[in-house]
Amino acid sequence: MLVQILWLSITSSKKVVFGPSSESTKDLIFLKELIEAGKIKIVIDRTYPLSDSAKAHKYSETGHAKGEIVITVV
Repeated sequence: MLVQILWLSITSSKKVVFGPSSESTKDLIFLKELIEAGKIKIVIDRTYPLSDSAKAHKYSETGHAKGEIVITVV
């Protein structure tokens, strides 16, 4: 499923949003190969510490993010 979602995001103009999944090792290796081949580029808009997760969520709701919003756990 993850690979299908990522492939859809690469080959179309559709916005794809997803969370944790239980994909197989085979799918994760395929995803790794796509990233290494430069076919998938991950864009990080902003990074927030876990303590500011409410701010990150609020920012995500504005619709202004131009990439992923990352929560760091240290």
